[in-house]
This record gives sequence, C-alpha cells and structure tokens, in this order.
Amino acid sequence: MSNPLENTNNIPNTEGWNYKCDAPSGPLPVGQVFFGLNCFYGSQTVEGGYIMIYDLPPHHTVRVAFKYKSWLILKSINYEQESYLFADGKVVFYETNNFFFFYSGAFSGEFYHSSETLLLEFLQLGDIPAMSTSGFRELTIDLVLCPPGCQSCNSNSLASCIIWSLVDYKMKAKDLYNFNNDGWKPLGEKPANIYKCGSINFLIRKGETQFFFFGFFDKSTKLEKIVFLQPHYAIQIQFLIIYINFNRQTKPTTTILFDDLTVYEVVELLDVLQLMICNYIPSEQMSSPTGDQVTRVNFQRAHNQPILKITIAQQQASDINTPWGIRDFRILLKKCHSSCLYSCSGPLISDCFSAKSIIMQYVSFFTDALVISFDGWNQISVYTDNKICNGQQIIGAVQDISIQKLSYTIFNLPQHSQIFIQFLFYQIDSFQNNEKFYIDVDDVIVYEQQLVYINDFSIGSKLCGNTQQLDTSFQIKVNSIDHTSNNAIIKFYVLGTTTVGNYVYQLGRWGIRELQIKANMKLVAQSMVKDDKTVVSWHKFTDTLQILNCQNLNFKLIYIQKNTILRKKLKDIPNHIRILIKFEVVVIYQFKFNNSKYLYLYIDGQNVWKQNFLLTSEINICDNSNRSQQFIFEALIDHQSSNCILDFIADGSGPSESIIYFGIRNVIIQYEKMLVT
Repeated sequence: MSNPLENTNNIPNTEGWNYKCDAPSGPLPVGQVFFGLNCFYGSQTVEGGYIMIYDLPPHHTVRVAFKYKSWLILKSINYEQESYLFADGKVVFYETNNFFFFYSGAFSGEFYHSSETLLLEFLQLGDIPAMSTSGFRELTIDLVLCPPGCQSCNSNSLASCIIWSLVDYKMKAKDLYNFNNDGWKPLGEKPANIYKCGSINFLIRKGETQFFFFGFFDKSTKLEKIVFLQPHYAIQIQFLIIYINFNRQTKPTTTILFDDLTVYEVVELLDVLQLMICNYIPSEQMSSPTGDQVTRVNFQRAHNQPILKITIAQQQASDINTPWGIRDFRILLKKCHSSCLYSCSGPLISDCFSAKSIIMQYVSFFTDALVISFDGWNQISVYTDNKICNGQQIIGAVQDISIQKLSYTIFNLPQHSQIFIQFLFYQIDSFQNNEKFYIDVDDVIVYEQQLVYINDFSIGSKLCGNTQQLDTSFQIKVNSIDHTSNNAIIKFYVLGTTTVGNYVYQLGRWGIRELQIKANMKLVAQSMVKDDKTVVSWHKFTDTLQILNCQNLNFKLIYIQKNTILRKKLKDIPNHIRILIKFEVVVIYQFKFNNSKYLYLYIDGQNVWKQNFLLTSEINICDNSNRSQQFIFEALIDHQSSNCILDFIADGSGPSESIIYFGIRNVIIQYEKMLVT
C-alpha cells in the first residue's frame, strides 16, 4: 500500500486487501490514516486483513517495508496486545502494544521466497478487558529477481538457476476459470471440492483478492497424485496448505509421503490466534472460533524414479476435525545430463542409469474444444424390452428400427482364435426392401443381410405384427469370426429408410431369441434359449453422444447421463504393464447439494476408480445460470492386455430432478512399457 486515501467514511483505500473491521469508534485525527488503525482491535478473537498477490516473476527474496501506528487503549494483566505481519504463514513483523495513546514506527525486513504467489496477513490480537488497535501505510514489496531466463533460483548467481528446473506448477491461478485440482484425488469418501476464500461476511469489508484452494478435507482424508518426471536425481516440493479453524491446543501434523514412505512432516504451525480467512467454523467448534492457519511447505529430497506417487495425509487428535486444503503445488527437479534416457545419480553423463520403463502416448479423445468427433464412443443403457411373438418371448420388437440398436457384451473370454454367433431373427411389420440387418464385433462388421418386403404366405405369416404386412423368422449363423480379445462387444442393428414415394410406412421392428455365442466352439454366452426368459447383458446403444456447453471457457463436454454408460473399446494397445488415463471433469449443478455424487471408471467390467463430489460451492465457471466446477484426474492402473473396454458412469440427475450434470473432455490414454536394458 502506498499513501492510502480516505473516503467519506474516513476508511482508507484498501488497495485490494480483504479485512474484518468492527464499526470504527470515530474519525481519526488528521495525518493518522493508517490501514487498520481504529478498525482492527485486539479482543477475544483476532481482527485484521489479508491480500493474495499473484504472478510474481522468478525471484528468491522478498523485501517488505511499511510505517505502522499502534494505540493501547486498555491494558490487560494476563494478555499482551500484539500486531503481526505474516507472509505465507511465517512471522515477518511482530510488535507488542505497550504504549498508551499512539505509538509510531517503521519496519523493513526480508525473507526467502520463490513462489509466484504471496499471502500477506496483518493481524491485531488481544483479549478483553484489554483493547488496542494498530494499522500500517506505505507498504512496499520489492523482489530480488533471479537472473534472466531462470525459472527458479537460490541467489543472484546464474549457476543457482541451472540446478533446479520447474516441471509442474498449475494450482496457482487467481482466476477461477484457470484453477483446478491438477490431478489430485482425495482418498476415501471425502468429496472433491474447490473452495473459495475471500467472501467474508463482516460488518465492513473491502477487497477483491479472493483465492481458491482444493480441499475442505477432514482428518481421515488423504490426497494423492501420480506424477511422471523427466530424468532427475533430486526433487523439490513446494505448496501452500490452509487449515480451516485450526485448533492451537491439538495442532494437526501434515505428512508428505513418496510412494507410501514418509519424507516430510509439516509441524511449524504457530501457536497464534489467526484471521478467519475463509469464515468457516465447524459445528463442534462453534463456541470457539480460532482462525485459519496458512503455511507454505518447501523441502527437497534425493530422488531418481520416473514415476512418483505423492500423498498428503493428516494426523489429528481423534476428537478434532480441522478442514484443510492445498494450492500452489509445484515440483522442481535437478535434471540429469541430456544423454540420460531414464535416470541418474548426479548431473554428469557418467551418472546415467539404464532405462527400465517409460510412459508412451496411446490415444486421446474429445480434445477439440468443439468436440467435432465422437471417436467411436457409444452411450449405452440397460435394455429389457421384450415381446411375446407367436408364443415365444423375444428380446426387442418393441421400438422401430431407427431407435432399436442392441449390444451384448462379454467379459473374461477364455483363450480363443475364433467366435461363433447364432440366433433366431424375427422380422416384424413394415420393411421396404431397403433395410439391412448388421452384426459387428468390436466395431467391425462381420455380417449383413437384406431384409425384404413380405406379402407371400409361402415365406411369411402373421406372428405378432400390427400391420397387413406379413412377419417372418429365420436362423442366422455367423461362423469363424477371427477374434482373440478377452472381451467382446457384439452389436445388432438395422439401417434403412421407411418411405416409398410420398407414402410413409409404419416402421418395421425386429427381435432376437435363442442367442448363442461360442469361443472356439465352447459356449460362452446365451440368451432366450428354450425356457430361459432372463434378459441379461443386453444394452441399447447410440453413437450420437449428447453435448454440454461450457460457454465461459469456450469448450464443449461429453455429457454422461444418469443410468447410462459412456463406453469405448480400446484395441491394439502395445505391450505394457500399466495404463494411465487422464481426463477433465466439469460438474454442473442447479442448487447446492450436500450429499455426495459419484463419477466411476470401469475397465473390463471392474470398477478401478471412483470419485465423489460435494456440490456446495457457489462457483460457476461455465455460465451464470448454474453452478459448475472443473477438475482434472489421473488413474494409473495395472493392465497388460492388448485391449480393454473403458466405461464412464456418473451419478447425475434424472429427468425430474434438479440439474446435476457430469461432462468429460480431454481424455488422454498412455501406457507404461518396460524397456530392455
């Protein structure tokens, strides 16, 4: 702040600071306009202001200077009246208010800092019956910059910026449209949530420097992220962690783990009452608000593995739940020599290790902002429609050919080289000689047959149709279909038109019974055979997906409807030991929803990933009519087969429910392969 100006209410221009202020007791004398003075009072709690500063250039030191003024109005025997300035949770300035009437001073100091964001808090603390107030003005913040071209450094020396290279830093945005969870996933049942701080409901409040963090987690929740790193021999981790209404008597301990081994503990939490930055008090602590604790974590360790699982966990007293979250997470590496393909023990070429495994790109979907192509994905849902036809129960024959598209999925097929399909096909009502019946296996057409108009009793009869046209049934056998995959998606559908000249005929219908599927002549699936009336494994499908529009971010999403599955079979995956699936999720909801909503990922019919979402935020990234949040997730899954069936399922809203829509985009699939050393 530089020379804050008074307004008509004798409140200074706060230049973006958020602050809590009880009603001022009266105008300040001329020349006494300090931000906070006669506004921040030490009482049973804490009063003060904070600001989040963004987009700082690469630097290694911050220098702070300001003028301050304090006023001890009433002194307490047991409690000091104190003023603080915190930078990222660390004490930069401290002053005890011991002087009655006004006391003026000036402060200047510096501290190590390298993040692109800086959280400053000015606090006034005390206790009844004591009372004091303090404020500051002419605050200047100077940076000692890194040499040109450095992403990070420890000093002004050019050599210091060569050592550490920034490789991951996404949770730093001041704009919500650019802020997301950056792949972090809560472990357990705690929902994913992006929380907004800065909208504090005080009697008088100013400032617009809101900031966001990924969190609001409890003591039982762990955060996990898998990162894929360039060849390196050391790693540095930095992030900002915030504890909501944290308890000073039972301080939480935050543990950071690399591949399930503890490498660092955050224990430097201050025994100081702090500002309620996010204005949230857990119900069990309503009688004793304690403020929010923020600190920036920074540590480094020797490390050389290309894949790293990072876990952040809490250790808290059993009767205390301190909500917490993170932001500004970044990773820096000491990189290997450029000749190293895998890893190393140091910076020299002689320190290189032989390669063991690498991550390779396989395929990506829905990466175009306008979603130009559906890339062979289908939306499927359980199909149970059936009909009695000539005394026999058949699957289908209820909807017309433009709607009825059926699929039958088989998982865990035994080893085989061919499959065989046979069934009884029922042709019902109006067909016009231009319709064809198709069977495809794993998106390859293996059978097609022309369906003809029938008016000859020698080849047709009345079975269960509704028109004058005759019906018929006949057996279809498809032999010796080359196939080796351990799963199969078999689709049955009819394509064609239903008009002749200017006359529109009633649409034809069709159905199936006595389905048998064999792998190398071994029966692996059947439906509607003899007295079997169960409808199992049948789905209807469409290859025309529904779209959600995220207007403010200028992209579209694939909508995953409730009670449907978004499905794609992946084929010809090169030899691998694991697959990595990255995807972006946007949740759109009409009203706040306190119960969790889930998104699931299945591979070959098995649930391999799930995440629940707490839809209580006021955030709206897509438009102003509904709330919406954006997340990015990654799933690294053990897998060796050359193919798999990938399913997304969402626990969204139904037709008569309040809007809760799940949309996905930027689905990127990679695989980890072993290299011969």
